[in-house]
Amino acid sequence: MIEVFAKPAVGAIIEKECDGKKYILIQQRNKESHGIETKMTEIPAEKICEYESIF
Repeated sequence: MIEVFAKPAVGAIIEKECDGKKYILIQQRNKESHGIETKMTEIPAEKICEYESIF
């Protein structure tokens, strides 16, 4: 049996309030190579590379 490890990643829900209205930061995926996932709306997130800090 091969042991599989999870890939470390980081994501966040970023909120802002302006003039009494609440906003959430989202992004639209724009990678042609991802087929069906292209142009999907998502919360920003990314893989963490070795020796990279999230702080």
